[in-house]
Amino acid sequence: MNSCTPLTQSKCFSSYDTFLSPPHLTKYCTLYRYPRRCA
Repeated sequence: MNSCTPLTQSKCFSSYDTFLSPPHLTKYCTLYRYPRRCA
């Protein structure tokens, strides 16, 4: 699962998914080498 746990929530940042219509804000985890979407 690519969802974040409460322990990693503080390492998340928000980013717009511009490929969606309309674009919406999505949280990503920075705990991993590549950002992963947060639940």
